[in-house]
Amino acid sequence: LQGKSRVPVFRGEETLAESDAFIDWPGDRTHLITEDMTKVQKLRMQPYRSIISREGWKLTLGPEQNEFYDLNVDQYEQNNLFDEVSEKPRINDLTDRINQWQVDTGDTAVLPN
Repeated sequence: LQGKSRVPVFRGEETLAESDAFIDWPGDRTHLITEDMTKVQKLRMQPYRSIISREGWKLTLGPEQNEFYDLNVDQYEQNNLFDEVSEKPRINDLTDRINQWQVDTGDTAVLPN
């Protein structure tokens, strides 16, 4: 590559404005989960998948905790909207996008429905 990226976004030729970004965390498998771990330590051990949508929403799905934020007004992710009934259609849409990404990439992580 000789110092130049072949990815058009990195070269400034395209933007991600019309794209979703996916985050794949496989889980920290270097330790065994024990009873004396904090909740944060246990969550770090679990796999999760996230989508940051082109519309400015972030959904994170994992085996023990799910989170949903409107990054347009909550950039520091302080107000988890996952349990808000009014947000279920949007959460379902983003969940479908994560599921399709998993199919497209061959990702086999088991996520909640």
